[in-house]
Amino acid sequence: MKFEYAQQNMNLAYFGGGTGVLVSGLVWCIAGFVALLLSNQSSMLTLFFGGMFIHPLAMLLSKALKRSGNHWTSHSLLDTQ
Repeated sequence: MKFEYAQQNMNLAYFGGGTGVLVSGLVWCIAGFVALLLSNQSSMLTLFFGGMFIHPLAMLLSKALKRSGNHWTSHSLLDTQ
């Protein structure tokens, strides 16, 4: 498989990484609002636990936007050689 095809497949499957950036930004904004309303400790806990959900929520959003969220199994970008 050519490298360009592998990149194209990853961009298509994961929406070019945009969903992950969007979800990450939302988690950071929510943590910021928690810091304004409650305390710094609550904000850090929000960021910690919200950070655990960035990848799953990004995959869910990708699938909601009609992207597969899966890449080819024989992928040249994943080869460690």
